Amino acid sequence: MEEIGKKRLDKFPKPDGHKSVEFINHDFSIDLEDSKNKEIFCDNSFSLGLHTCGPLAVKHMQVAAKHQSSGMLNFGCCYNKLTPKSDINLSNFAKENNPLEFGRDSCTLATRGHQSMTYEDFEQKRKVKYYRYCLQFYIDDIYGQDKDVMPIGDAHKRLYLGDFATYAKSKCHENNIPINFSDEEFEEYLKKHEVILETLFLCDIIRWQFGRALELYILIDRVMMLEEMNKEAKLMSFFDEEESPRNMGIWYYDKE
Repeated sequence: MEEIGKKRLDKFPKPDGHKSVEFINHDFSIDLEDSKNKEIFCDNSFSLGLHTCGPLAVKHMQVAAKHQSSGMLNFGCCYNKLTPKSDINLSNFAKENNPLEFGRDSCTLATRGHQSMTYEDFEQKRKVKYYRYCLQFYIDDIYGQDKDVMPIGDAHKRLYLGDFATYAKSKCHENNIPINFSDEEFEEYLKKHEVILETLFLCDIIRWQFGRALELYILIDRVMMLEEMNKEAKLMSFFDEEESPRNMGIWYYDKE
């Protein structure tokens, strides 16, 4: 990333009176007291954290506030990479007031996108869920339901545009899963499970609604942590969610 940045600095013209840009390769999250951190996050610096993945967002806010950066703006993401016991319920307020207990599934749900969608997009999402759920049923038939859920990964959008047999055989090849059905049998298998597939999809729609609330819980707790570090922090929407579902940022600015 730094090399890309250096090449862009050389490639594009700079405005009159421009300042120089320095790239610093430094992991500030290992030791917040590190001398380099004190140099970078000083009282005349403004720190911007874009796509601060998982616990990196927390470290960014803590190191900026600790060394009195004059300002900070942080966009967190990938809450599924958080360790609930150490990365959530950080504020004293949360710890002392019956905090929500997060697990792997709730962290993953908080990570889900919350963008609006067209009806066509909604129908496509339904088809994707049908295919994924039905393939899991097939895997359960092959290996038995006592086996741990096998992650099979995402697929290219064009694979969902075709029939279920094409999708299922492609994912089976990719994950070394035996193919015991013909194309016709795969299609019949999908039809056989249509009622339960629709039920699961409807349940998922209800479940989706809690994702944004869980994300806001995590973010508000971070704001409270900064408040307890004597920063006037705010949680704000900085752009429309159609641009990105991660449109909520936490910032503070010491006017003095």
